[in-house]
Amino acid sequence: MKTLLILGTGTDQVEGIIEAKKLGLYTIGLDWNEKSEGAGIVDEFYKVNVKDLKDVAQFLDFYSKPIHGVIAFGVDIPDVLAFAAEKLNCYFQLDFEKAKLSKNKYEAKKLLSENGVKVPPFAPVFSLEDIVLFAEKHGYPVVLKPVDNSGSRGVLLIEEDTNINWAFEHSSRFVRDRSLKPFLMVEKFISGRQLSTESIIIDGRLFTVGLSDRNYELLKETKPFIVENGGDLPPRLTTPFKGYDDLIAAVDQELSKAVKAFSSGNGTIKGDIVIDEDGNVWIIEVAFRLSGGLFSTIEIPKNTGINFIRKAIEIQLDGRCSAEDLCYRIENFVRLRYIFAEKEEGVVKSIRLPQIDNAIFKVYCKEGESISSLKIFELPKSKLLGYVVWGKTEQDMLNVERQVLEGLKIEVS
Repeated sequence: MKTLLILGTGTDQVEGIIEAKKLGLYTIGLDWNEKSEGAGIVDEFYKVNVKDLKDVAQFLDFYSKPIHGVIAFGVDIPDVLAFAAEKLNCYFQLDFEKAKLSKNKYEAKKLLSENGVKVPPFAPVFSLEDIVLFAEKHGYPVVLKPVDNSGSRGVLLIEEDTNINWAFEHSSRFVRDRSLKPFLMVEKFISGRQLSTESIIIDGRLFTVGLSDRNYELLKETKPFIVENGGDLPPRLTTPFKGYDDLIAAVDQELSKAVKAFSSGNGTIKGDIVIDEDGNVWIIEVAFRLSGGLFSTIEIPKNTGINFIRKAIEIQLDGRCSAEDLCYRIENFVRLRYIFAEKEEGVVKSIRLPQIDNAIFKVYCKEGESISSLKIFELPKSKLLGYVVWGKTEQDMLNVERQVLEGLKIEVS
């Protein structure tokens, strides 16, 4: 029996753990939270901060049994994965230095730009004046972000009336390593459709099978904070794309350059992409890891029938997977949405989930928990739960969503 080391055992990692066990693998889970949902599912669990290289190194020095592969589901730690794989003599798609560079948004964007990838104009930020000068040159709005954090932590949409002093201080608070130069960056906000993508890399060829329209319907209410509210699969087709083959070809043209820039071997690449009104594909960010937020674990399999997580696990164990069934197809229309608290204070009194086919729920709160404790890095919205719904047609999917919203009850007082 092969053993898989899984870094992170939180709510969004559960499906990946279950898939590994379906493959007959012996699972070892690491997480700082010993009460995490996945901690009770893995065969062995150890309390380890998976974002701390030293903590993971100490565990690897301590653990003496054979480990055949290492993986993380939706956790932004490619450097830790590369380090662990090298120490265990296991496979990972990037060497440690490239994996470490990929986490630095500024250095990664420099590398992409130098290798011909179409990225928005960007610049380092060392002072307030750098933000203003960049905006005057490229026009508002612009996006300010820490170079070494993920999940929209510290990311702000800067408009002409935004308080730049506050924005600079706020983003700076979410920098993990203040010794980085720069530790903040600014880039031009590209107006257009925003897509999440997920691809398998095999022998230098991309198989993009995850495509989702990102939903920013809350932006007017939450800006300068950027709050994403799920997404929709398949994405809408707009000019100049006549079909999904055209769209994927345009996306892959840019992502392939990113793969070469990082000298990536077989593995996965996730993309944050904007398609402007002229059909140009802009790469906002790439990451050589699996997406979080249920995209790779639930949405892609429901949309295409492709078991994306299984493919990723196979690569981490054997260095490759079969490409025979990696042709993009649409089996279901899929939607992910979140339910946010309507107020900033209060206590979750009760949660009632409807029993509905074609719906999966992820609950992020507990009865008796205060709303204020659910706040995520000061975003103006507290996430209570997420739901994924699907159907053979878009209308079928919408009908399921209507049933979910009618039957779902969360009492906060």
